[in-house]
Amino acid sequence: MALKHLQAGDFDQAVTGTTPVLVDFYTTWCGPCRTLAPILETFAKDFEGRLEIVKVNLEEEASLGARFRVSAVPTMMLFRGGIVVDTIVGMPQPQVLRERIEAALGSTAHAA
Repeated sequence: MALKHLQAGDFDQAVTGTTPVLVDFYTTWCGPCRTLAPILETFAKDFEGRLEIVKVNLEEEASLGARFRVSAVPTMMLFRGGIVVDTIVGMPQPQVLRERIEAALGSTAHAA
């Protein structure tokens, strides 16, 4: 499952819906970013209906990196209604990342 790539023009609309959105800010030269990609694709399936996962290539969308003060890659930000509710910098273990997502989803975790 290929994750949707956002550009500056469609970013705000994508993160302000009713479904929480995890944004993966990455670069093509970042090794940990490449390691993270298949994990996020799996999570997109696991959290389907509860969370949308999208990617932003900072080499192409530097303005978004500046706007959200992304200073290291990978950086993931979880948005709920357009507001950042959690930020994860670096490459956590998959189980740790899953737990952070579950915690950030909070009450929506029971929606299924």
